[in-house]
Amino acid sequence: MYPALDSALNWSINQLQTSSSGSPHSRFILLTDELSADGSFLIHHFIGRQLKKDVTQSRVLLVGLAQSQDHYLNVGKKLGYNLTTSSRASTFHFLDPLSPTIPVPSHTTDPKASQTFVQSLYKTIATKLLDTRATEGYAISWSLIFDDISLLLYSGIAVQDVLWLVGACRALIINLRGHLVVLSHADVTTTEDVEQTALNRSLGHMSDYMLEVRSLESGVTHGVTGQLSLMKGPLLDDPNFHPQVLHYTITDSCVQFSAKGYSGGVL
Repeated sequence: MYPALDSALNWSINQLQTSSSGSPHSRFILLTDELSADGSFLIHHFIGRQLKKDVTQSRVLLVGLAQSQDHYLNVGKKLGYNLTTSSRASTFHFLDPLSPTIPVPSHTTDPKASQTFVQSLYKTIATKLLDTRATEGYAISWSLIFDDISLLLYSGIAVQDVLWLVGACRALIINLRGHLVVLSHADVTTTEDVEQTALNRSLGHMSDYMLEVRSLESGVTHGVTGQLSLMKGPLLDDPNFHPQVLHYTITDSCVQFSAKGYSGGVL
């Protein structure tokens, strides 16, 4: 997908990260964005890079809160991967947690309804991942992706229950030696939103990497869409990763990255 981004994060081609002994690590990657700088291009990066690895071992489960499945299928075609084919091959799985099959409390303060929802959603996710491992073997590598988990707050789920869900999924994915990717909206103009702020701060404490998508500090600049801050989460143990800020430019078919202040040259 985006080799320049992988290089900046010190990731190899075939896996997110390796330990000093060379064995695969599980990782939790937190993505945040804002209204003026959509971070969904990173979601598509993680989908594509996982599916372009060994098709006999790599799987993606996308929990799509922000868009319909057709949206992801259409974007995938533009970026060079076919999610329809991957879905038929059972390497790509889509879950709509706001569908009638998982009743969601609508803007309610009922703690029991909120807890029941996240427990049901976690059970659905765990069943999919564990059943696949049982039938296809322990070598299966999963990427579990949430887009956009902050929408659960707007649907009436309590912040503590969203955090429980992410924590439970993180523990599950570590056991499966997979990777967890979570996008959460974090607009700087909504800092008065106590729940949203608490959610993102707590997710940050649980992360290995934090990728923050923002509009340019200097305002609109011709040829540059926004900036991406690559930050080290509290749980990351990679001494070779160096935090940095990249500028990015989104085109119809790709995303180009450059060092901050050097937008004329693509990394």
